[in-house]
Amino acid sequence: MTGLEVLGEVAAALQIGQFCYNIQKRYRGQPADRALTSTVYTECQLVLDAIDKHILNLTGDTYRAVYRLHERLSTIKVRIE
Repeated sequence: MTGLEVLGEVAAALQIGQFCYNIQKRYRGQPADRALTSTVYTECQLVLDAIDKHILNLTGDTYRAVYRLHERLSTIKVRIE
C-alpha cells in the first residue's frame, strides 16, 4: 500500500468518525420522545425474554453473538430506566 493510499484510508476513517459524532450530537440535542423510548424499552424486553428462553440451545459463535446481543440490549434498557 502506498503512502497516498494509507492517507486516503485514514481520511476516510476520520470522516466516518466525524459523521458519527455529528449524528450523536444532533441526537442528544433533540427532546426525548417518550413514546419511542417506551417502545424501544418494551421491544428490548421482548427480545431479552426470547433470548433467555432459547440461549441454552445455542452453541459456539451463535451463542457468543446472542450473548453479546443480550448484553447490549440490557445496557439499552438500563440507560432508558
